[in-house]
Amino acid sequence: MSLLTARFAEEKKGTYKSQRPVHLKVILTNTSNQNLSVLTWNTPLDDVVTDCLEVTRNGKRVQYDGPLVKRGTPRAKDYVTIKAGQSVETKFPVSAAYDTSKPGTYEVRLKSPIPDVVPGVRALAKALNVPNRARAMQAISHTTTFKVTRGDGKVQTLGAVARSKENAAKVKMKKITAQAASAKKKPRLKKALGSLTIGGTAARKKVATQAHANGYDLAVKALATLKNDGRYVEWFGARSQRRFARVRTNYSAVQRRMETIQFTYNLTGERCGSGVFAYTYPRTSTIWFCSAFWAAPAKGTDSKAGTVVHEHTHSDASTDDIGYGQANCRNLAATAPNDAVRNADSHEYYAGG
Repeated sequence: MSLLTARFAEEKKGTYKSQRPVHLKVILTNTSNQNLSVLTWNTPLDDVVTDCLEVTRNGKRVQYDGPLVKRGTPRAKDYVTIKAGQSVETKFPVSAAYDTSKPGTYEVRLKSPIPDVVPGVRALAKALNVPNRARAMQAISHTTTFKVTRGDGKVQTLGAVARSKENAAKVKMKKITAQAASAKKKPRLKKALGSLTIGGTAARKKVATQAHANGYDLAVKALATLKNDGRYVEWFGARSQRRFARVRTNYSAVQRRMETIQFTYNLTGERCGSGVFAYTYPRTSTIWFCSAFWAAPAKGTDSKAGTVVHEHTHSDASTDDIGYGQANCRNLAATAPNDAVRNADSHEYYAGG
């Protein structure tokens, strides 16, 4: 039996023009007789736009096109408590994460289960110290429907905006950097191209550049040593030929793109939220570093180098964020290996980051 119900309320009734952003009010109700603490990450309650909705247009899935985020271990402040019988509500910018610029009939519902819910009044403090517990909770989600008609322009997702800025920067430069152009004409150099940085102090630029090199080394080593052993099973689950090939392809894509594309690391801290190490967008070559990245060690678990691997699997191999943290990733490997082989943190931890 579900203890949470989600419903939506449109910001305005009727039909949206293609250039108009779509915001929906999301109301999450605790229908149980006990308080529930909900981790806001990967829900509409998050302070970062994430892939928390199922969106279709004329019955076909609309792909997520918002930030792809690495996070660490949640803290108590990252949860919101919904008292028994009460609700919390927020406004979610649907068009920032899902392309609503194309005419058609859209249906939106909340993804279920909600990843992390702790029942009980005094349970949260204890639960935070038990990372292997099963905390996901099914939610009954009512579906909302709206229509979009052709207008004078198109609203852009955050991913589309990021890609447009990248393209504009390339046009302004009038050519790809000499280093990147040379790499395309010559055989692969078997080393990462040098990276660019935006913003940040001289010291942080140096740290970001080193993290880029260290992350490349982790990805190359992971690919070179990839085999069906206990370490593979720990992070990706029981081997199947299809899943093993997926993991190999993912690491190969990271190595190839780091050797042939000059990546940019944005150090300005824009759009960074609670507990965020870094984020990127689909099909971009820019990665944003956030506060948790600067506090992380250079190497080792949840490190700067590991963060680079995590985000490059997003941008280079189209991985998702299905589970965060080592405990959750091990559980994912044991119970859902098909998800583990497309999970960014799983690739990071296998690589030693």
